[in-house]
This record gives sequence, C-alpha cells and structure tokens, in this order.
Amino acid sequence: MRTGVITRTGRIFSVIIAACLAAAEGYPQTASGNSWYTGYSRGISMDIWNTGINYYSAAGGSGMVSVSNSFTTSMLKVTDDDRRWKDQNRCSLFLRYPLSRGFSLSAEGGSFLFSDRQTGYTNDIRTNYLSLGARCSSGAFIIPVTAGIKDDSRFGRRDTGLSYRAELTVPELQLGEYTQHLTLGHTADRLDKRRNSGITAEYTVHRLFQNNSGDTLTAGINHQRRDYYISAGGLIESRDTRTQYAENRLTYILSPGLSYRVRTAIGWRQLDITIIDGAERSLKRKRSDFTSTLGFHVMLNRDGFDSRLELVRTGEEQRYGFGDPGQSSPFSGSSLLVTPDNRAVDTQLAFFAGLHAGDRDSLTFSSSIRKYQYDTPSDYNFDDRDEIRIKCSIQEVHRASPALEYRFLLSTHLLHYVYIFSRRSADNNWTRILSFQPELRWRPSANLDVVQTAEVLANYVSYDFEALFPATKSFLYRKLTISDSLAWRISESCAVQCNYRLEMDENGKFLIDRWEEQRLIDRTSHTLTLQLKLSPLTGFSIAPGYGYYLRRGYTYTSQTVQEDTRTLSSRFRSHGPNLTISYTGKKLDFSLTASHIMTRTMASEDRLLRRIDCNCRLYI
Repeated sequence: MRTGVITRTGRIFSVIIAACLAAAEGYPQTASGNSWYTGYSRGISMDIWNTGINYYSAAGGSGMVSVSNSFTTSMLKVTDDDRRWKDQNRCSLFLRYPLSRGFSLSAEGGSFLFSDRQTGYTNDIRTNYLSLGARCSSGAFIIPVTAGIKDDSRFGRRDTGLSYRAELTVPELQLGEYTQHLTLGHTADRLDKRRNSGITAEYTVHRLFQNNSGDTLTAGINHQRRDYYISAGGLIESRDTRTQYAENRLTYILSPGLSYRVRTAIGWRQLDITIIDGAERSLKRKRSDFTSTLGFHVMLNRDGFDSRLELVRTGEEQRYGFGDPGQSSPFSGSSLLVTPDNRAVDTQLAFFAGLHAGDRDSLTFSSSIRKYQYDTPSDYNFDDRDEIRIKCSIQEVHRASPALEYRFLLSTHLLHYVYIFSRRSADNNWTRILSFQPELRWRPSANLDVVQTAEVLANYVSYDFEALFPATKSFLYRKLTISDSLAWRISESCAVQCNYRLEMDENGKFLIDRWEEQRLIDRTSHTLTLQLKLSPLTGFSIAPGYGYYLRRGYTYTSQTVQEDTRTLSSRFRSHGPNLTISYTGKKLDFSLTASHIMTRTMASEDRLLRRIDCNCRLYI
C-alpha cells in the first residue's frame, strides 16, 4: 500500500508542477515566498521526511496562479524487524483568470492521500476534487461560486458526487449612521452514500457615537452536517450541528483616559449524532448547549497609571439524550460516556493596575477572585461542587542603571473545592500555591549579557476533614530553581553561550496541625550547556556545543518527622556534543541540528541516542 501511495504522490506532484509552470506563462512572478522545501528528522524510534512546493504568481487585477504540494512520510521502528509507515500527501491548484475588472473565472483542484500503518487501524483516505467557478465583485459585494466533482475513498469504499460552494460578502454597507457587514455561505458534497453540507450567515451592525463611543451588534447561524464511515461494513455516523449566537459590545468614553465596555452574548448549539445503516437511521446521541455571558470592563489610563476592573459572569447549560448506541468504533466522532445534564455558572472579578514612576521603576499588581458553580439534576452523579479561586501577584522592576535591572515577582494562588454531597465531601480541599521569583539582568557592555534568576515554589494541599481519616491525605510539593546564563560576544564572528540550571524539589505528607512536612521523595538535577557560535560568512553560522544533565532522586522511609532514612532511588545522567549549522540567503535557507547523547540510569548501562533535524528551503 505504501509503495502505491508514494507512486501516485509522485505522479500528482509532477502534474501539479507542470500545470503550474504552464498556467503561469504570461504572469509576472511576485517577490513572494515561492519555494521548494524538504526536511528530515530522526529521533529515538521515529524517522520523518517531508518535502513540498509553494508557488504563487499574480497578474494585474484579480488574476493569479497558486499551487502547493506537501508530502510527509514517517517510519516508526517498533522492533528491528517491525517497521511501520505513515504517508500523507496534500496538493492543491488554483487558477483565476479575469474577464473584466469585477468578473473572473477560476479553476480549482486538489488531492489528499493518507495511509497509516502505525496505529493498527485501517484508516486509509483518498480524496480528489476538481471544480470550476466564477467570482463577481464590486465595491459593495463579493460573490464567489464554484461547482465540481469530488471522489472520496475511506475504508475501501469509494464515493463520488457533486461538490459546490457559494458565498456572498458585503464588506461594508453604510446606511445613515450605521455600518453593516454581511456574510452568507453554503457548501455541500453530495456523494453516493454520504452528505456533507454547511450553511453560515453572520450580520454585524456598528454605530459610532460622539467621543469615539460605539455600539456593535453581531448575530449569526451555522449549520453543518458531516458523515463518516465508522466500520468496514459501511456504517455511517452523521453529525448534525446547529449553532445560533448573538453578541453586543458597547463602548463608552466617559472622559479622556476613562472608558467602560459592556459585553453581552448568548448562544445555542444542538448536536445530533445518527447512525446510518443502509436505509435505516437510528439516533445515537444528542446534546443541547446554551451559553450566556455578561461582562463589565472599566479602563483608566492617565499619567503613567494603567488600570482595569472587570466583572464577568458566564453561564452554561448542557442537556444530553441517548438513543441506540449501535456499533462502537475508534473512528466515531463521539463518546458514549454517560455525561449527565448539568448547569455551570462562572463569575469572576478581576483588577489590574500598573504604575510607571519615571524611567527607573515600574510596579504592576493584579488580582482576581473567581467562583465556579457546577450543578446537575442526575440522581447518579455526585460531582456537584463549588470552586473558589483567588489569585494575586505583584511585580516590581527597578533599573539601577542602563546596564543593571532587577525584577521581583511575588504571586499566590488559592483554590478551594467544596463538594455538595456527603459522598464526595471527603475530597473537599484547599490548594495554596506560593511563588517568589527574583531576576537580575546585567549588561556591562554591548558584548556581554548576564542573566540570573531564581524561583521558590511551594504547593500545599490540605483536606478539610483530615482528622477523620486514619492516614494523612494532605501533601505538599516544594521546589527551588536557580539559573544563570552568560552570553559573550568575543568578536563580530564569534560568540560564547553558557547556561546552568539547578533544580531541587521534594514531595511529602503535609502535617497541617503542626504545619510540618514528612518527606517522601526529593530530587536534585543539574543542567549545563555550552555553545560556541561562529559566523565566518554573512548569513552562515556554525555552533558546536556540549550538554550535560544529571538527576538524583531519594526516598524516605521514616515514620516520624524526626527520623529520616534517606535512600538513593534513581539516578539519570546524559551528556554529549551537539552541532547546529544554519545558512540564510536570498535563494536558500538551510539548517541542521544534530546531537550525540549518551544516557545512563541506575538500572541500565550506557545507551546512545542520536537525533538529527535537517531543513532546506530553496526560493524560486
């Protein structure tokens, strides 16, 4: 199968190139990104090749030729004797010939080929289409219309039929003080046994008042149907989606620098999933959604002070219905998991403020409180809950001199889960996350950059009814990170980059009554990278480097806080050279990245890992 796909791909690729060159005669080429590209990537057990071409040529008016083709193949090495391939080719050709200033004819064709032997499922796809069309445009509207034939094959079943598309766009229609925009569209594929269709409509009206205040109303509908084969026996799953929505945005300028915005939106969505078996149709699942949003936003910007206050309430309601489950398949576009009807309300109050005190100091503050309420009428569901989230952060930036800058960020995140029913109340818990991040940037000269950062992170999870459990459920996670980077530009053609990172983290039981930790696991890791970048020619660079990584993990078998028995439980080390070569020119872009890494763990000997990434693009 793979050989056949590649052979057909080569033929299509040749035809596309020939058609492009023939159709492009007489069309002056634009200074665009017309190019041919190819790439290769080799990982631990996967090899990937890709190649393709992009070509565009335009003439005066609306005439143009566009062609593209992309081919990707990958090989998964399961064992030395088991290698599985996946191939994909996608190509398209579009021609437009103007007959007059506002009217043109077009031709469009394309192909999509897909063959997969890596997943173990039979999911080969072959799709080809060819269509002719016309485009009528003026200052007030644009109407493109196309019609053609489509050939589609899945699960070894071939469907052929008509395919058409029609659109109407009114970019801007001025009626008095109102600016209006209208978009209508209809697409359809009428194949032998399947139907794909889509209807879209959107209308927007906007009015501008005094002082740049304005009001915008948008309403639209979207109706789509998609049919899929879900078995080799010919079963079809039909997904019918109907969506309606409306949104209003009102912006009012109270005074210079002070404004507010009100946004309201509602939406409905109905999804019906039907199984088609010959002439029989049976409902598999349906879902109905309703969403509503109401938001108030107040903005103040004056004399180096920026602030924003937001209050947003979002509601969502979901209702489900089930019919005959029918035959299950990994290609089914739906899940048969029993999801209960539910209603959710999300309310958030947020505040942001930023102060710039001259050129040396700036201070930003942000905070929010959010309540999420989830309810369901199901007698078999006990996930009803309330969530409270509180976030707060403050950051200060101080520029001591043009060469020295400090940053300090302090943040906290509090989360409280409260389950309504007693069956889940044992999971009620508080999560407290604290973080402190200082950073130092020093640039004593134009050729030297030094950046030092650190972070202290603490995550505490405590259960509300801890005392009722025989064992400790609360736990904590703490982490310290220190990193240092140095970039030294020795000359115009030579630079050195050095990076070091230390990470120390631990997990343990959280004894909340004494606010102490009983350690269970801790880890320490070191990362060091060195790189020398040489640029002997304009646009060309070569960067050899070396990387080293070491991680050690320890476990604790203590039963009390005072007595710890520390045991080395894991050790991982990797190191090796790497190389990056790149060239950027007017006609050619090339990059090559390769690494030769040796790894070792406590339970295994040295293992060699090689990785190669190569990409080339030739502009034509």
